[in-house]
This record gives sequence, C-alpha cells and structure tokens, in this order.
Amino acid sequence: MRKLIAFVLLVIVASGCNKGRLRPVPIPYYFKNVLFLGNSLTFAPPGHTHVWDGYWGMAATVQDSDYVHILTRKFVALNPGCVTAVQNTSEFEIHTSVYDFDTELKSYRDNKPDLIIIQMGEEVAAGFDRAYFNQRYAELLAYLRTGNPKVEIFAFGSFWTGRSAVDSIMRHYTPFISLSNLGRDRSNYAWGTFPDSTVQAHPGNKGMKAISTMMWRGIDSLRQTLDARDK
Repeated sequence: MRKLIAFVLLVIVASGCNKGRLRPVPIPYYFKNVLFLGNSLTFAPPGHTHVWDGYWGMAATVQDSDYVHILTRKFVALNPGCVTAVQNTSEFEIHTSVYDFDTELKSYRDNKPDLIIIQMGEEVAAGFDRAYFNQRYAELLAYLRTGNPKVEIFAFGSFWTGRSAVDSIMRHYTPFISLSNLGRDRSNYAWGTFPDSTVQAHPGNKGMKAISTMMWRGIDSLRQTLDARDK
C-alpha cells in the first residue's frame, strides 16, 4: 500500500513539473459566416437572360461548378459549421445612385457575417462618374459594417478586361485582387457552351475554377494574417 501511495505521489509531482513546459495549442481562425455579393458571375437567377435557367453563377454548367459553391466547400471543409449566403448586387453597378442598401442588403448585413466577399466591376458603364462611384462604394462598405465593425471584407475586381478604373477604386478600401488576368484567357469563358452570346461572355467551368483558386489564395492569406494577429 505504501508503495502504491509513493507511486501516485511521484506521478503527481512529475505532472506538476511538466506543466511549465506545456504550451496552449492555438485555435485556427476559420470563417463561419460568409456572405458573397456580386453580379451575374456570382449569382444569376433564372430569367436573368432569356436563355438562362440556372440558379447560380453564370455560366457554370451546374451549380456545384460556380466559384461560390467551390469556395463554400472549402469553407465547410475547414469549419463544418460554416454557413454561406449569396446576393446579386448587379443593380449597384448599373443604377448606383438609386440602389437602396436597406431593401437589398439589410437582412444579409444583420445576419452578422464574419467575412464578406465582394465581386464587382463588369456591369459598371464605360465613362462612369468615378468620384460618385467612389463615394457610393465607400457608403456600401460603411453600410455593411454597421453593427458589425469587425467584419472582414475582401473585394475582387472584374473578370473582364478594361475595368481598371473600377478596380482602382475598390482596391483603395479593403484587401483586393483583380480577376482581369483570367479574363485575358479565352479558354476561361463559356464560348460555345450556351446559345446566347451574353451567357457565353461569362466564365465557364474552367474560368469559375480559376476564379475560385485565385480568390482562395487571397482569402487564405487573410485567414493566416488573422491567425497570427490573434495568437
């Protein structure tokens, strides 16, 4: 009995000595509530054009092949509890002055996402008023942060080329990556996949995969920065 007691005491003492050597295991920061905002590349409901009947990003051939769903799978793989939402914001690009933030975005904002991914630029008209668009874009970001100041926002510019003026505004406010290099490769488009030329001018499955790869590199870099900051 004495030997047993001595052994237990030895284990307790050894355990106490080792406590000083233990280090807390860092908990990785994984996004758990992600909101995608963008034009038809991000989400195009049926009837967006007279030949489009999908319910996902134009012009992926199936839902799982658009960039939003590819990224969603990556987020869920890191955090099985992650939820995502998507909203088409083409009207902000087309009718910037009358776009109503509350009508279009309030419910999404109030859901308190921890990451918002913005994809924008293709629908902005040539010769647009840069100063006014800059003002409205800043107001959009401020609106999205209302009541949720710690939300991370990552913006991605136009897949189409020739939209550098919009890109220059977007990159001023948040982490930003232009997608225009992908748009220079014709094999990234949906040419010949759909009968309508408007749909064909969007990224096909190959282009969507390339977009998701470029976006993920930026998002994962942001995640690692947040991990390092929070340790």
